[in-house]
Amino acid sequence: MGWIYCARLFDNEFQAGCYAARLREEGWRGDRNYPDYVAVFRTPQGRFGVKFLPTKPSVPGRSKTNNRSS
Repeated sequence: MGWIYCARLFDNEFQAGCYAARLREEGWRGDRNYPDYVAVFRTPQGRFGVKFLPTKPSVPGRSKTNNRSS
């Protein structure tokens, strides 16, 4: 899966960095799957944006802690 770019662009790097920190802390739109990587990028026009790599989806019904032996 590739990068997902947030639609909003910011005038300075500080604003984009604050938004990126919020994504790291809260996840994307309140989702429980937090992004693996969050980065600030600069457009050719000199504005700043945020992009992230989402977490890999887990398989429903499987848990790493639920190891039953038959």
